[in-house]
Amino acid sequence: MPNLALMEVGDVLIAKQMNNDFKTMLVKAIGVVTEPSVDGHRVGVNWVRDFRSSPVTLPSSYRQTLTKVSDTPKSRELISDHILPLLGDSLRN
Repeated sequence: MPNLALMEVGDVLIAKQMNNDFKTMLVKAIGVVTEPSVDGHRVGVNWVRDFRSSPVTLPSSYRQTLTKVSDTPKSRELISDHILPLLGDSLRN
């Protein structure tokens, strides 16, 4: 069960689904946590990009429901090369 208490305001969430090949994921939406969980079941999220009508396929091995991305060269590359370009100017003030 995901521990929503670990999420903080400003954390970026990626709503994803593992693809059938288990080597890629389909990005459905990207959002930012706006309110922390008070009941362990919900957090407030501002969904800044919605890809549900045409999900984006990215390389990934994250299979858990909730995964905190570790600071590794591979995760930094995934974020800088794939996630940030999807956001464009969405998160800039």
